[in-house]
Amino acid sequence: MYDKWISNHPKIQDDFRSLYEGRIASDIVIKTASASYPAHKTVLCTSSLIFKDILLNVLSYKSTDFFEIEHLEDYTVSKMLFFLHTDSLEDVQWDTAK
Repeated sequence: MYDKWISNHPKIQDDFRSLYEGRIASDIVIKTASASYPAHKTVLCTSSLIFKDILLNVLSYKSTDFFEIEHLEDYTVSKMLFFLHTDSLEDVQWDTAK
């Protein structure tokens, strides 16, 4: 009975991709030296132990509506955030990822 309804429902990865690409309900901005990327704390915490530690322990004493990553290239940060939100590595240019 429910199999047909469930099979026609989008995958959760598609839902998270839509949230990320549409910048819907983002609650943190990841900043590089020259760009800003809206993201979602819940997704970052569940997808990355590093982000979880940073958001829940390191930055817990102050406002965490933004986080700076200045030592990585914009391309790398954008692809990393895309991966953390979608579990997908679409169109990654490995030779330029730094």
